[in-house]
Amino acid sequence: MKRVIVDLKIPCTSLRNPEFANLLVAVNKAPKGYKPPSYEKARTSLLDEYKRNLQRDLIPIQEIWYT
Repeated sequence: MKRVIVDLKIPCTSLRNPEFANLLVAVNKAPKGYKPPSYEKARTSLLDEYKRNLQRDLIPIQEIWYT
């Protein structure tokens, strides 16, 4: 694990983030043979989907900005 953190240049502060621990748990539960999304898919369709979901989740907050 130490080598992966260094090789991937993961900031040490990432280790404090609970989402990092959740990521490791999810990786350990992945089915055998699971392949992560490609670079292209991660930076296009998956990122677009995340942005749409975030914008949808922000609607209730944005509605009260003017009040």
